[in-house]
Amino acid sequence: MIEHDGPVYMRIGGPSIPDLFPQAPFTIGEGRMIREGSRATVVTTGTITPEVVVAVQRLADDGIDVDLIGMPTVEPVDAALIRASAHRTGRVITVEEHYTRGGLSAAVGEALATSGIPVHAIGLPHEHIVTGTYPGLLARYALDAAGLDERIRLLVR
Repeated sequence: MIEHDGPVYMRIGGPSIPDLFPQAPFTIGEGRMIREGSRATVVTTGTITPEVVVAVQRLADDGIDVDLIGMPTVEPVDAALIRASAHRTGRVITVEEHYTRGGLSAAVGEALATSGIPVHAIGLPHEHIVTGTYPGLLARYALDAAGLDERIRLLVR
């Protein structure tokens, strides 16, 4: 962000995030393939990504392999990476700890608008969100690994 010439916005969450990617220069707008599969493309961003990694591993343990793309920026979104994966898998699921309107789901939907590929958004309902601990809120809204496993599994069938 320091090297970028122009305005930027960084959302900072409370919990620490494990290292998910090899150390490499950060490029605004460049997503990263975390794992490859064929049943769907799962695109995620932010501090929920470790939960998605665990959920996707549970699916893989049951023979359900999906592409998992980590998208460190929502604007710009890596439309080329998403399109390439989506055309191969035939369906896309976005996962974010954000409302399902706007955010990552909207950016991915716009990237695939003319493709005919369905995009399913997993995130927060557009309502007042209660307060609580981070793990408690993830569980309440089925955004923890167990909830995501179940929700993604239903969409991939």
